[in-house]
Amino acid sequence: MENVMSLSGPGLVLLALVCAATGALAAWLPSRARRDQLEAQRQRLEVELRAAQMALHEKEAAFLQERNRIDGEHVAALKLARSAAYEEGRQHGRVEGDKQHLEEIMSLQSAANHRMNAEIDRAIAAERARLKADFELQTKLFSVQISPFVCRTRDKKFFSSATHVEIGYQYQLLVNGIPAFDPHSVVMQSETIKEVDKETLNRLLDKATELGKTAIESCLGTGGGKFAILTKAIDKVISKA
Repeated sequence: MENVMSLSGPGLVLLALVCAATGALAAWLPSRARRDQLEAQRQRLEVELRAAQMALHEKEAAFLQERNRIDGEHVAALKLARSAAYEEGRQHGRVEGDKQHLEEIMSLQSAANHRMNAEIDRAIAAERARLKADFELQTKLFSVQISPFVCRTRDKKFFSSATHVEIGYQYQLLVNGIPAFDPHSVVMQSETIKEVDKETLNRLLDKATELGKTAIESCLGTGGGKFAILTKAIDKVISKA
């Protein structure tokens, strides 16, 4: 105690700055670790989505290749059927009968091609639906809830009163909609206001909402809205005698 009291005015200021820096570092490290964990989860989900999209493109290409092969066989079969029918009609004098026979062959081939195209379209639609469902499931499994807030602490005195205002957001990791780990509050701005009327409160709540949106973009990237839930800004009031 005697050593602390013996410090000069600059020494006390230096000691206060060191304590403040140590406290800020201790608060920043857990926040950075949580942000890195969320970023790693988002990157893993994006990799899985790109892989699924690539698989879908490959299947679509295979389907198109198979369709082109069938179309080629169809054209070759028609040419062969026409040639055979003409030769048979020329030899046996039954050109009209063979023409009808050729039309029947063409009709059957067209129906078979139509059925094949319908099967390909159904398979593509089913694969797209499955990939969409998988992506929506991943989005539901891992998400982050961002809750903007305005915290007002009223300090009432005999002859005056003032309100200390803190603006920020709270983020909470959700796994399948259930909170995981403890929520963490981040205060982005603070100020002391003599009186907070309705207009001032609305301005503060709008500012908190903008800070929450900025947090989503900075922590999760431009596509982070798919994995983030932004709640309505909350007004917290604390009375201090």
